[in-house]
Amino acid sequence: MKIDFKNRVEGIRCQGIFCLQQLEMILLLFWITWLVRPAYSSTTIEDTPYGGPFPVRNYNPVQLLFLSLPPEMATTLSKGSSKVTLDLAESSVILTESTQHVDAVMKFETFRYALNLKHGLTDRLEVGVEIPFYYRDGGFLDPFIKSVENSFDARSTERLSFKDGSFGGFKIIRDGKSLVSGGDQERGLGDISLNAKYLALSERENRPAIALRLAAKLPTGDFNRAFGSGKADFGVGLAAQKTLGSRWVLYLNQSVVFPMNHFGDTDLTLKPIYTMAITGEYLWTKRFSLVGQLNAYSTPFQGTGIGMLDHGVTEAVFGFNYRIRPQIPWKVYIIENFNDPEPGAAADFTLATTIGIQF
Repeated sequence: MKIDFKNRVEGIRCQGIFCLQQLEMILLLFWITWLVRPAYSSTTIEDTPYGGPFPVRNYNPVQLLFLSLPPEMATTLSKGSSKVTLDLAESSVILTESTQHVDAVMKFETFRYALNLKHGLTDRLEVGVEIPFYYRDGGFLDPFIKSVENSFDARSTERLSFKDGSFGGFKIIRDGKSLVSGGDQERGLGDISLNAKYLALSERENRPAIALRLAAKLPTGDFNRAFGSGKADFGVGLAAQKTLGSRWVLYLNQSVVFPMNHFGDTDLTLKPIYTMAITGEYLWTKRFSLVGQLNAYSTPFQGTGIGMLDHGVTEAVFGFNYRIRPQIPWKVYIIENFNDPEPGAAADFTLATTIGIQF
């Protein structure tokens, strides 16, 4: 029997982390690893011996449209060194809200993968660019999340009302006007970000390392498909880190983002977004460390009457750092929100990993 392999492949539905484009991106990263292998220098690794914080952000699908300065170490790459990083995050969201003026539902999973390129211009100044891509569908995390909720007797009534792996919708409508919406099985380029970090103070026995950060977001994503905010954003931040003894490293990241103008083509005015992250890293071995992190995000919206927009987000992050090779750091982590009051504004659960190449 003749099999039409071309049609068979084209007909495969792109699901979660097994999307063909996502697989190609991962293979490309490992291909780059092999090509640059002879050029590695151990001196660049000694400047950054720890794994550092997890590069998380607010994974509420609307908040993802704005600029973020993810937590990171205060130390910078040495002059002439470069780093290529691929961030992969599968985030499940289930937020519903229905009032006299509001009809809103966000039930789906977002797969975000971002390519980060960084280069040390000097021993204290590092510049970079982040290029994000998005894919949305019903996903695959529902059964896992339900099993965890059942174990802790904390079942989500919203999740029970939707079929596992279903795309329940992505829309926020207020007084009959659509504020934002997106479709099922859509993929596209997000807003590209440019960033810089300057190491103002190196770590000493009696003081932490402190770095200043700057970032700008370009409106390269399609707002009509909810892949970008449609406007440029600018942000400033502070990163600090301090080694305690031979096993512990503490990190503090704070930032403020200034969204420009109104939200999309609506009349919603935006306010600055404040973010804080506190991270503790325990160095189990020279290559493996355990990390716990607390994140808090304010919201750029105010007075919309929509809980999933007006409320801030508080989350806990747990995971590990591991160096596959001295020049190849790998991070695996999960994000769980503990928002109150209801309705919340956070993504329900996020599973993420980051792999990098330093040379």
